[in-house]
Amino acid sequence: MKESFWGYWLIVLGIFVVIVMMLISNVTTTNTQDYLLIKDVVEAAMVDAVDYSYYRQYRELRINREKFVENFLRRFSENVSLSTYRVDFYDIYEAPPKASVKITTKSATFSVMGDSTTFDIVNRVDSILESSGKAAYDSSVKRQSNITIDEPTASNVSTPQAPVTPAGTGTGVSEACSEQVTTSIDSNLVGYYAYAMAATTLTKGDLSTAAGSLGVGGRAKILGASPSNQNYWLLQNDDGTCGFAPNTYLAVNLQDYIQLGNVSFDIHNAYSNNYTVNEQLVYPGHKFYNDDYKPIAVYSFARKLRSGLQSVGMNVTIADAYRPKSVSTYTYNTLSSVLTSAQKRLMQSNGGISGYAQADFLAAGDSAHNHACAVDIDIDGAVGVVKPSSVAELTPTASLFHTSKSSGGIKIGDSARLNNVGWKNKGNAYILRYLNQTDQFASVKQLATAMLNADLDILYTEWWHYQDDACVSTVPSANFWSNVG
Repeated sequence: MKESFWGYWLIVLGIFVVIVMMLISNVTTTNTQDYLLIKDVVEAAMVDAVDYSYYRQYRELRINREKFVENFLRRFSENVSLSTYRVDFYDIYEAPPKASVKITTKSATFSVMGDSTTFDIVNRVDSILESSGKAAYDSSVKRQSNITIDEPTASNVSTPQAPVTPAGTGTGVSEACSEQVTTSIDSNLVGYYAYAMAATTLTKGDLSTAAGSLGVGGRAKILGASPSNQNYWLLQNDDGTCGFAPNTYLAVNLQDYIQLGNVSFDIHNAYSNNYTVNEQLVYPGHKFYNDDYKPIAVYSFARKLRSGLQSVGMNVTIADAYRPKSVSTYTYNTLSSVLTSAQKRLMQSNGGISGYAQADFLAAGDSAHNHACAVDIDIDGAVGVVKPSSVAELTPTASLFHTSKSSGGIKIGDSARLNNVGWKNKGNAYILRYLNQTDQFASVKQLATAMLNADLDILYTEWWHYQDDACVSTVPSANFWSNVG
């Protein structure tokens, strides 16, 4: 009898071991198959989604977001088994192309004496698409990637013109292209495009004789600078016209100019705005910028911004830069009509801070963004990073000084608001002294300190917003690349 019980338990143990082995085998096999399938499908979908017309025109890789999602789902559904899968997309950037995809499924279910066991199987793939060749003006850009595509062949892509030494004919406008220039100017400028924030006259080498013009929103490739005045850049229009122009009203693409490992870009207004009230999305899913949009900033401001980002000491994301004036007007008017009374009350008082109004969070008239003199900077969510609010929160919890302390005559709290102009006139050194006395969020204080030390200005109602007041007072606002009129 005793031996019979032992035999019974040995049989049960054997069955249990077999089931465990089958479960482990199922989980391991499913996980491996899912990973390999996701990796191949993401790669194929990204290549399918490449915008070749954009590449031919600008020699830059860009994917179509909607086309990528469509291709991924089609390819994945055609190759996967009949099991139930959950597909989540994260961080789909059109330029530079990046996509993160997470697939969740369950293992097979096994039962032992009525006790069922199953496991969640989760795979996530992060992919960056890059070209194995380099455009003439992009030879210094280096990115790491697990996916590459071949450079389009010469049969369907026109060869880009050399960026520094275009040939001149010796007469008329083309003389400017053969002028003596220096390329020993700021890094990441030569070969990239400048964008005009105001109508700009192009001149010959004497910097006075007219040679052409550049309209508002027009772009021209930077070939170098005048040896006699490096603030005058030699520009070449897409039609080949060349001439010198002062860089005062010229903006640069921050994705070209700020090539730092700790800085990424995610411009929500270019695909789906992310305004929130009390961390709840309001009026979501609207694309405010058209497909030509670039995150540009006036050069004088971009130079300060790059200096601050080099010293910030953490990973950050540029969430917005230049904003067409019509977008600011449209956003203010539209949200004024769609927000509920309860949401508007939260814009006035939230998180123990009161005395605010809608105009503190949305520009009713002019915004520094309209001048290409401001950016919104998000702090990447690493372990231990705590932020006052999400970027684009429209309530007082987004204020830079998230505290009710007072110091040196400055008071921020339940019943008093900071006098922005008078306070900023005290200078950045004064603001930094105040920051060091507050219970400010450490990561936000770190960001603010780096930006203030770079001689940038802050907006006390938005912890993520940094601008250059000198730039705003010099450069006019503009309205190009708008998707709302």
